[in-house]
Amino acid sequence: MLTLSLAMHQLDNDVKSATVKDNMHTTAMNGWWQSVPPVGMKTGRLEVDEIGRDGKRKRHSILVPDEENDMASKVAKVLIRFSQGDMSVAELARYAGKIGVRTRKGNLPSRETMTNMLKQAAYAGYIRHDTLTDGELVKAKWDGIIPPDIYLDNIARLQSHGRKKGKKEVHLVNNPD
Repeated sequence: MLTLSLAMHQLDNDVKSATVKDNMHTTAMNGWWQSVPPVGMKTGRLEVDEIGRDGKRKRHSILVPDEENDMASKVAKVLIRFSQGDMSVAELARYAGKIGVRTRKGNLPSRETMTNMLKQAAYAGYIRHDTLTDGELVKAKWDGIIPPDIYLDNIARLQSHGRKKGKKEVHLVNNPD
């Protein structure tokens, strides 16, 4: 009897897990944000014309520029600067530190931090996640702080620096409205 009870609980957990993963995938594919915002951005809420189970209007998360300490424009300046092609990622990290870009903890950005920022599609108004969007770029419900072509150019520059066999190209995908 205990075995049957445990099996029922495990099945219930598996069903809940699958439902949550499916909802997260759908939310991401529709262009809504669901994580900690990247440096230079903050989370905002947007009401939609859907009514939830509680009878209230649904609200989804979007990203908006973080204007505190002019951080969004500093991040945009750094991302645009890299697209000029005359700086390494390490040099870009030093440049970012000089103009006042800081991590969430207030530290100077490292080379790894800069690489992650350059790969972050949210700055261009897109979402990209290995599992939630299957690695595809999906148009987000907010405007980016840099144009999409700058983002794609930066990705191409990063890929050309560390070219690996089998590396797939990045393409923009618009979400269904």
